[in-house]
Amino acid sequence: MLFDQFVDYPATALSWATVPGNPPLADAHRRTGRAVVGGLPAKPEIAGLPPKEIEIRGRRAIGEMNGRFLLLGPDCSINPDTPDDVMDAATTATR
Repeated sequence: MLFDQFVDYPATALSWATVPGNPPLADAHRRTGRAVVGGLPAKPEIAGLPPKEIEIRGRRAIGEMNGRFLLLGPDCSINPDTPDDVMDAATTATR
C-alpha cells in the first residue's frame, strides 16, 4: 500500500484519502504517531451532500479519534464554491 511508504515521513500531520484500501484515521495515527487530517469527503462529493451528512461524518471522525490528534478536513480538496451551509456543518460537528 502506498500509505506505508510515508509512515516515517517527517511531518506533524498526515492527510490522505480515507477510501477502501487506505487505512482509517485511527489506524494511521496508531501506525505513525502523528496527527491525521480527514474525516470529510473531497470534491466534488462534499458540495452535493446535505449539511447534516457533513455533521454526521465529522462527528464520526471525531469519535473515531476520541477527540484527539485530528484536524477535521476533506480527503483532498474542496471547490471554492462549496455552499456555506455545508462548510458550517463541519464546524457544527466540532461543537
